[in-house]
Amino acid sequence: MSMRRRMIPAALRLPCAVATAILLLSACTAEEPGRSGVSKARRVTRDLHSFSRPDQIRVTHAVLDWTVDFDARQVRGSLTWNVKRAPDVEGEPLVLDTKGLTIESVVSGTGRPLTFELGTTDDLLGTPLLIAMDPGDDEVTIVYHTGPQASALQWLTPEQTAGRKHPFVYSYGSAIGARTFWPCQDSPAVRFTYEAELTVPSDLTAVMAAEMLPGGRAGTRFRFRMPQPIPSYLVAFAVGDLRFRELGPRTGVYAEPPVLDAAAFEFADAEAMLETAERLYGPYRWDRYDVLVMPPSFPIFGMENPRLTFVHPATVAGDRSLIFVLAHELAHSWSGNLVNQATWSDLWLNEGVTVYIERRILESLYGRAFADMEAVKWHQVLMQDLATLDDGFTALRNVMRARRLRRSRAATRAHPKSREGSGRLRSGSRRCVHCPTTFRRHGSRSSTPRGHSRTPVIPRSCSSGSRCAFGAAIAVPTMRSGLS
Repeated sequence: MSMRRRMIPAALRLPCAVATAILLLSACTAEEPGRSGVSKARRVTRDLHSFSRPDQIRVTHAVLDWTVDFDARQVRGSLTWNVKRAPDVEGEPLVLDTKGLTIESVVSGTGRPLTFELGTTDDLLGTPLLIAMDPGDDEVTIVYHTGPQASALQWLTPEQTAGRKHPFVYSYGSAIGARTFWPCQDSPAVRFTYEAELTVPSDLTAVMAAEMLPGGRAGTRFRFRMPQPIPSYLVAFAVGDLRFRELGPRTGVYAEPPVLDAAAFEFADAEAMLETAERLYGPYRWDRYDVLVMPPSFPIFGMENPRLTFVHPATVAGDRSLIFVLAHELAHSWSGNLVNQATWSDLWLNEGVTVYIERRILESLYGRAFADMEAVKWHQVLMQDLATLDDGFTALRNVMRARRLRRSRAATRAHPKSREGSGRLRSGSRRCVHCPTTFRRHGSRSSTPRGHSRTPVIPRSCSSGSRCAFGAAIAVPTMRSGLS
């Protein structure tokens, strides 16, 4: 995600996360399953920002049936969860996160009413929904509707859109906003698949960050499917006066009619960017990569929803000068959407590696000078942010200033005609001396310290719930065709 200034404190969005994330990945140590009698389900890192207990009962698949009501500014309908219970857990309720939702009824997969209660409300986290389930229950259906203060839903009047003729609504679930428009285990450590049907006004189009199924464009009902497991914050939809333009075999752009032509020009390199990323980091696992240009009131530059990146209309600059936003959100298709942090306390794991991948994509497409320009620009932003931090960050400021001074002196001593190497990127695998996990390794234009992978990006194999030397938890799904 790009520039989440509205919701993330400055300390969490510092670009220095790039260097720290690379150090972390090179120092990662996986837990050995044989060392503990505790089951894998019990080794899930507890998320302080979620009431849910996936170590006891975990959601695995959702079926959503929503009606989008612009007059009431409300999403209402039903949600069916398939769940999986830990083998040694009996008598524990299914715990879901909610905030401002009205729960109308809860029934089992056989239609039997289930007892449920809402726990104590926290101003930030919302209210836990506790559902009593019998040992044989593996499915639960909840009928509910959203409240007027659902922070993840942005309802726009026609005057707030580019076309100024139709209303618009979109969801933005990051970081913990998904619970405001559907009951879920709202933690990045919990991944699930889903299918959805959205009923919308007949003159509007619904899109989701998911595969649109055949017949999904007919009438007022739109059908979608997400077969790849994702965390709750990546479930996203939008409804408005939208048109589509194909950019390549796997890429396209959605936008309001007045913006569509300009957006298609701005993002014309989307297919080439996708192919470049695949050459660097392996197959793209999400089938399609489309872009949705949001109305002007969209609060951030971009959001990396799988299959459908949301971008601010300011990225349609007319000269492709803000293409780094698209590169950043595409990079999340590998670092963030495939493998992500286990809790929001370690968001820098997600964003730091993504910035690195973004720069390598830009370098391959537009040259070293372009990537260096982006690095210098954001380094200046970093130093400006550091200057605003309180005394608790003095050590960080000193480290970054010393690092900048060392680089400056090294550049002065360097011979101006020094060779950069072959510059050809090579794929393979290699073990870092600090880590038992095999990492992807790519060739580099600069020297690589002996025993270290130059580009540690995503581990090919790492036990669930692994921890690094810095104490940060990483949510690494069990790989099945590249996905969990």
